[in-house]
Amino acid sequence: MNTSPLNFLRRANRGEEKLWKIWWQWGIPLVIVANVLTVLAQVSREAGQPATGDAIDILKFLLYVGWFRLAWLCSKNTDRPIWTNLARFAIFLGFGVAAVTI
Repeated sequence: MNTSPLNFLRRANRGEEKLWKIWWQWGIPLVIVANVLTVLAQVSREAGQPATGDAIDILKFLLYVGWFRLAWLCSKNTDRPIWTNLARFAIFLGFGVAAVTI
């Protein structure tokens, strides 16, 4: 079995991965990267480079959108149907918050 990250992303893009793998194994690192990008964007703005800060924020938003998409596609792959509904509700809210705060 090929366990490379690229193969994992292909399976996730087809909605074949378990939700928990997308949610936890990719979601937590994404939040860490997003926080670093937030700090870099703010530092760029304070250094007088607002365009760079805006570009970093756009990159952060695109990363979020990619993760939200994969999580949505894989949300049906749970042991209990309630997790599908809860995950989709959280993704919907998270997307809204990300769109407003970036």
